[in-house]
Amino acid sequence: MSETRTRETPARPLLILRLRGDSSSQAASARASINPDRSGHDPEEDKGKGRYIVYPCIASGLEWHPKIPSLNQPNGSIISTPSIQANTAVTADFHSFYSSRLQEDPLTPGSFVRQFSNDFYRNYKAYTSTLVEPQMKSSEAFYTYTEIYSQTYKESLKMWTRELLESFRSTRRLNNEFTLEYVDTKEQFQEHIPEEFNGVIPEPVNMEEYKEGLNRQWGDEEMKASNLMF
Repeated sequence: MSETRTRETPARPLLILRLRGDSSSQAASARASINPDRSGHDPEEDKGKGRYIVYPCIASGLEWHPKIPSLNQPNGSIISTPSIQANTAVTADFHSFYSSRLQEDPLTPGSFVRQFSNDFYRNYKAYTSTLVEPQMKSSEAFYTYTEIYSQTYKESLKMWTRELLESFRSTRRLNNEFTLEYVDTKEQFQEHIPEEFNGVIPEPVNMEEYKEGLNRQWGDEEMKASNLMF
């Protein structure tokens, strides 16, 4: 990953961080659109201690562009917000803390990106080392790469955010009792935001359509899965 892109988000505590990748690096700088204004939401209507929702989304799979030519990493997004189903005031401090740690210096790779890159390299290397026949259909190699990438992305983010939450709670006595929750789909995340903001939430890659596209692109062509490690 080497580049990030952001889009404008509505006025509420909503963080959308897009990590876009290419073949040059597994690292990325981090930028995001953040607006801490809750835009008309009445905290008095909130119930409970608070819930902070994190939605890791892989929006596209590994791609090869023969005209350039280039190999592009899957595009990932991290979307997070205090849930409107609970007390958003409780999670406001954590949202600011979480956002700043996730972004860090926009000119250097953040700690999450470094952790994810290391975790993915280890997981994919472990997968290729188990292959009896290193040669396989190119479409299968691309598909499996994306599967491992997506699963590692979610697992790494969970580990990183849980450690971050421990750090946050160790330094604060107030507004630190809330649940940190993860969702896997756009529909699940939409339950925690006002309906009018649904349009800015990305969709995860449709793996069936992705597989069909790979089959059309590669046919019976074969490659070594280890060639995708860089």
